[in-house]
Amino acid sequence: ITTIEGIIDRVIAGLEQDQPRRKEENIEAAQQIDAFLEKLRSLKNLDEPFTIIFRDITGETHVENPNGFQKDVHCVTTHFVRSEEENKSLGIFKENNDELLKFIEPGSFPLEELESEVLTFPTNCPNCNAPCTTNMKMT
Repeated sequence: ITTIEGIIDRVIAGLEQDQPRRKEENIEAAQQIDAFLEKLRSLKNLDEPFTIIFRDITGETHVENPNGFQKDVHCVTTHFVRSEEENKSLGIFKENNDELLKFIEPGSFPLEELESEVLTFPTNCPNCNAPCTTNMKMT
């Protein structure tokens, strides 16, 4: 859960992380990364227009329209068909595969237990980029 700026900030932070060591070990690579970091900062500051493409096989990427309910002329949405391999990675199969199914005893995993489960995953704060955790729960 982040913004375009947050994505760019994370890339910058990741690349800057080992720059001092890279400058000692491989100055040419460090110079190329410095040039790329400047390009990223320029994009973040909107010094020039750029295009960002999301190809999300889950279909769960959402970009907020700054124009409310009016058409965003700067946003183009295209849909694509997932490959069979992508479907399998998401657990979507054309035919049932009984080998993948595991029997669960009735009452061994009640709905109340599922609804109270909190999923926690590591992320970075989209504002300050500090490491944090995000908690999600089914509602």
